[in-house]
Amino acid sequence: MEPSKLSQEAEHAVHFREFTQRLAQKFEPLQIFNFSQNSYTHNPQSYFNDNESHFKCNYCLLVVTETATRIDYEMQDFANSYYQHGTITIICHGRQSVMDAV
Repeated sequence: MEPSKLSQEAEHAVHFREFTQRLAQKFEPLQIFNFSQNSYTHNPQSYFNDNESHFKCNYCLLVVTETATRIDYEMQDFANSYYQHGTITIICHGRQSVMDAV
């Protein structure tokens, strides 16, 4: 019996889920909202490459924290370091700031 091979999209979803779990463990936010997702597949065709398709997905996340202390830069550095399957842009706000805006 051969192990099943995940589609590129499914494999990518696993990587994103692992990243969000790491983010939640490190920063302990109240909520993480994925408010934008842009995925694309690149299929280069040439005699000089292996004609392998590449799938990438870019996300925009709103992270809500308990305090108003801004940790955007630290979270963005974390995302840039640990997520290599696309781009993640993080906006971080305290709970009270989000409640005031709503």
